[in-house]
Amino acid sequence: ATLGLTLGKRFREVDAALSWLLEYAPSRLTGTGACVFAEFDTESCARQVLEQAPEWLNAFVAKGVNLSPLHRELL
Repeated sequence: ATLGLTLGKRFREVDAALSWLLEYAPSRLTGTGACVFAEFDTESCARQVLEQAPEWLNAFVAKGVNLSPLHRELL
């Protein structure tokens, strides 16, 4: 288990998604723990991994931002 005993047992789908993604790139949970993500050097690399995603995994490629649009709006 990649998330530890408690979280891994309670949230098996998240643990499985993180374990799968870790095979391709350093990966982490979002702050809420609802999603997993990885950073790739190029969009092409990310799309290659996306094509291999298991059917049960709802996956997509997104461009990262350093400051959330909501946070920017509140400033």
